Amino acid sequence: MIISVCIPMYNEASVIEKNAKELHNYMNSRFGKDNFEIIFFDDGSKDNSFDIVSSLELNNVRVLRTPENHGKGSAVRRAMLAADGD
Repeated sequence: MIISVCIPMYNEASVIEKNAKELHNYMNSRFGKDNFEIIFFDDGSKDNSFDIVSSLELNNVRVLRTPENHGKGSAVRRAMLAADGD
């Protein structure tokens, strides 16, 4: 079984690196390296949140984005539609 975790983000540059690493480490230790995916969806951030997460090179992590802000619900929905997990 593949677990999908969908994280919406909007202007999270000050905290996203730490949070992404902590979540990734937890998922890796709890479910194993092949049994999860984390999808970060940048919803039109004006900062460099997308670039920060993209540069981390964490296994099973995808970073998607839209250039305009459509709201948290839209970001969650788009991330869930992109998910491959069960």
